[in-house]
Amino acid sequence: MKTSKQKLQKQLNDIQKQLDNFGVDKETLSDLLRPKIHELIDVKFGIRPTELIPKDKTKIPLVTKLEVGKWYKEEGDDNFLICITNPFDSNDSGYGFAHYNCGWADSLGTWSFKPILATEKEVETALIKEAIKRGLNKSNIIINVYNGKNCNSNTFSYFKYSGVKLLAYDSKGLYTPVFKNGVWAEIVENAKPKINGYEMEIDGKNGSFGCAKFHKTWFQNLHSQITKRNNQVDSFEYSNRKIKSFTLDSGVEITLEQLKEIVEYLNK
Repeated sequence: MKTSKQKLQKQLNDIQKQLDNFGVDKETLSDLLRPKIHELIDVKFGIRPTELIPKDKTKIPLVTKLEVGKWYKEEGDDNFLICITNPFDSNDSGYGFAHYNCGWADSLGTWSFKPILATEKEVETALIKEAIKRGLNKSNIIINVYNGKNCNSNTFSYFKYSGVKLLAYDSKGLYTPVFKNGVWAEIVENAKPKINGYEMEIDGKNGSFGCAKFHKTWFQNLHSQITKRNNQVDSFEYSNRKIKSFTLDSGVEITLEQLKEIVEYLNK
């Protein structure tokens, strides 16, 4: 007398033969039926019908323990990527990219999760794609992910993933952090430069901060002259000769970074 296991095996073999007669190949079957068939057999009998498993595919082993700070993808859904922050909460386990190409999510769960360790290249590719989608590859004023302050970002030539952060590099090799520990830099829409607590106001050809008024070209020419001088210093073997800030006779100090921000704002 045949056992229940033998009967089920025969039924599966008969199903396979019928599917073969209809021209259903094993690859198509794997996408639709194999997961359910395997689940049924594994749970009830602890066997797997080897004739239904393609021999030319290498199965990536699942991860049995999630680790904080590591990125994982979901078996069967390469769009899902999660960085674990709390492996003990299946409802809020970390941040990353949601199922079925639904985009970035600050909070993701891991219930019914079949994790596979993601490669650094997979993580970098997904983060770069998201950064470009957010417009962080263009020249903007952004909120720095390190200190929460506004800063200028140039048009970036390339991105590089390093540990827990994504760095954006300009043509000179200078970088700006645009992602760190799940936090994205934010573009400040129509942000106005500030000097001594006053926002810049434009009135015709003039720009003013509070009661202090300047001609637009004053900022532009000064920035050009200082930048040219600093670049000349780079061409000689001198150190500690660059101008980083200057002080008006009113006592107000303006940094080169602030001057650059003003010029970029005027050039928009």
